[in-house]
Amino acid sequence: MSKTESHNKENDKTDTPDVKPSEIGNTPESLRTWLNGLTGAGLVEWDRLPDIELYMDQVLTLMERQLAFYRRSEEDKLLTQPMINNYTKDGLLPRATDKKYAKGHLALLSILCSLKPVLSISDLSTLLQTAMIDNNEKDLYDFFLRVQSDAIDANKIDLSSKLDEMKISEDESELTAADRRDLALMALRMSVEARARIMLTQKILDLVHEKSK
Repeated sequence: MSKTESHNKENDKTDTPDVKPSEIGNTPESLRTWLNGLTGAGLVEWDRLPDIELYMDQVLTLMERQLAFYRRSEEDKLLTQPMINNYTKDGLLPRATDKKYAKGHLALLSILCSLKPVLSISDLSTLLQTAMIDNNEKDLYDFFLRVQSDAIDANKIDLSSKLDEMKISEDESELTAADRRDLALMALRMSVEARARIMLTQKILDLVHEKSK
């Protein structure tokens, strides 16, 4: 067996989460079913990431499965080779060794792809460089997974409770106008809370960046 075939075989063994937002149907019952199956952080734990180093095409294949958790639709492309090259150029990702990427690269890419809709490249750079002080990629990734899991669990309970309160039609395929309004208001509240947290995060990172000069 060639080295590439060995890498691909190992890559195929990597477990990835079964629950993906892109697989949610458009009915209250399908959303409830998805929520019931949503557990943990949604991403592969550190110990289940490949121990062997991977080439670019293998990284993209693995990360496609890893990041499926975040996709809203199957058309979403969350990571490409130019993105990886830019992350490396911007200092967000260590350079590959002999064109091969280690477990730490996969962990950092998972964090970057999760947070890039939330933070600018500059803010991500400040966050990662400072958070890595006296930490390694495993420490940071484990912390990231714990925080994401807690956040998902809290919001899952909130949304599940709201769905349980609704008066859904017998075939559970339609919402009443009042239910749609209540869900929209819930989405608005979550959006406002997220925006407030982003604003506070940016102020924290401004302070961290200033102190690091």
